[in-house]
Amino acid sequence: MIENNNEKDTLANILKEEIQKTKDMQAQLILSLEKLSGLSEEKARELLIKNIEKKYNELLARELKNLQNQTEEKIKEQANKILATAIERYSGTFLASKTITKIDLGDSKLKGKIIGKDGRNIKTFEEKSGVDLIMENGSNTIRFSSFNPVRREIAQRAMKKLIEDGRIQPQKIEDFLKSEERNINIIILETGKKIANELNIFDFKEEILKSLGTLKYRTSYAQNVLVHSIEVAKIAGALAEELELDTKIAIRGGLLHDIGKSISFEINKTHVQLGVEIAERNQENNTIINIIASHHGDEKPNNIYSYLVQAADTISAAREGARDNVQEDYLKRMKTIELTCKSISGVKESYAVKSGRVIRVFVDSTKVNDYQTEKIADEITRKLKKELKVPGEIIIKIIREFEIERKI
Repeated sequence: MIENNNEKDTLANILKEEIQKTKDMQAQLILSLEKLSGLSEEKARELLIKNIEKKYNELLARELKNLQNQTEEKIKEQANKILATAIERYSGTFLASKTITKIDLGDSKLKGKIIGKDGRNIKTFEEKSGVDLIMENGSNTIRFSSFNPVRREIAQRAMKKLIEDGRIQPQKIEDFLKSEERNINIIILETGKKIANELNIFDFKEEILKSLGTLKYRTSYAQNVLVHSIEVAKIAGALAEELELDTKIAIRGGLLHDIGKSISFEINKTHVQLGVEIAERNQENNTIINIIASHHGDEKPNNIYSYLVQAADTISAAREGARDNVQEDYLKRMKTIELTCKSISGVKESYAVKSGRVIRVFVDSTKVNDYQTEKIADEITRKLKKELKVPGEIIIKIIREFEIERKI
C-alpha cells in the first residue's frame, strides 16, 4: 500500500516537472517570437483580436447590407400594396367646373335685350356682378368669365332668372343678383354640411362648413378643389386603415388640407396660410393644423397623418388630366390685377374682365374727389406695369358713383 503511494507521488512529481518544462519552453518560445516580430505578447494578442474583428465586421457588414436590401424591398412592396389597395377602394367622379361657363340663349333676340339700349343692361350686369359677359358674333351663346368662382356662379344663376322673367333692365338685374347671392350662400352652407355628413364628421363649425361649400366652385389647375379634397380625404383614410391608424384624423385632415383655397382668391396670402388661420379660428387640433401647414412643405410634418395626407394629395393631383397649368396662370393673373387695384387707398372694389384686358375700378365717392380719381388711375397704371408682363393694351376704367336713395 505504501509502495503504491510512493509510486503515485513519484509519477506526480515527474508530471509536474514535465509541465514546468513545457511552460518554460512555451515562455522561451514566446520570448523568441517577441524578439523576431518586435511585438510583445500583449501587443500581439491585441493585433490578433483586431484582425479577427476586422474579418468578422466585414462579414457582418455584408450580411447587414443584404438584410437591409431585402427589408427595403419588402417595405417597398408592402407600401405599394397599401397604396394600391387605398386607391382601388376610392371611387369618385372627376367633373370640374371651369372659369368660363355659358348659357345657350336659343332666341337671338335675347342678346339684344341683355345688351339693352346703348349697352346699359350689359354694363350694369358686368359692373354689379364683377363678371365679364362674352357674346360672340354668329352665336346665341353667352359666356360668363371671372376668376372668382362664386361671383361667376351668382351671375350665371341671376342671368337665367332674368331670362325667365323677361324684364331685363338695370333695377331687375341688381335685384336678381342680390337674390342669387343670398341663395348661393345657402347652397354653400348646405353643400358643406352634406360633405361633412357623408364623411361622418359632425363637429365642424359653421365657418368651416361654408368654406367647404365654397370649394365646390373653386378650381386649381382645372381640378375642382372640393372633389380633390374629398378624394384626398378618402385616400388618406384608406391608407390610415391599412396601417391600423385613426381613420377619422386622416379623413378630417385630408378634407381640410386645401380649405384656405375657399378665400385665397380674395386675400393676398397663400392658401396654406389662410387654411391654418381658418383651422386655428375654429379650434382644430394641432395635428390637423400641421397637416394643413405641411402639405406643400411650408412646415415640416410632425405626425404620421401629415405624411399620409401629403401622399394622398400627390396621388390625387398626379392622376391623368387632373391639372392644367395654363388655366391656373390665367387665374393668378386675374387675381394679381384685382388685388393690385384694391391695395390702393380710396378703391372700394375692382374687377378684371375681358380676360384682364379691361379693369373696372370703383372708388369711394365720399373720400375721393375728381382730382384724386385721376391720381388713382395713374397709380394703378404704374403698379400694373411693374407687376404684369402682358403684351397688348389694358384699359383701366375708374368709376366714381354718387347715389342717393329715398323711400316714401
